Amino acid sequence: MTTVAIQPILDTLGQRSYRAVAGNKQSYGKTAGQALDALTNQLGETEFSGVFVLQSFPSKRRIRPASMAGKVKILGDIVSPIVHTIQQLNLLKKSMVVYMRKRT
Repeated sequence: MTTVAIQPILDTLGQRSYRAVAGNKQSYGKTAGQALDALTNQLGETEFSGVFVLQSFPSKRRIRPASMAGKVKILGDIVSPIVHTIQQLNLLKKSMVVYMRKRT
């Protein structure tokens, strides 16, 4: 398996691009995907098998409370039906236990 590192780089104008490196070969692209595709073409590999490790560094931006409240509401909207389903399954499980006890 070939190890590939993809690094964000900034040019003299502050524009972000990406560099993909594998051994002594490297390529550049406007996106990480473009850099990886160009490097894959250089390596001549037709099949791809690998593990991606993505590392993200925390932003220095502060999150505003209003923004966080919106995200919490969205998360609540997603989780609420799941919680309801779990509760219904637990009720069903309890009623089945009662039913089984009555039959024996």
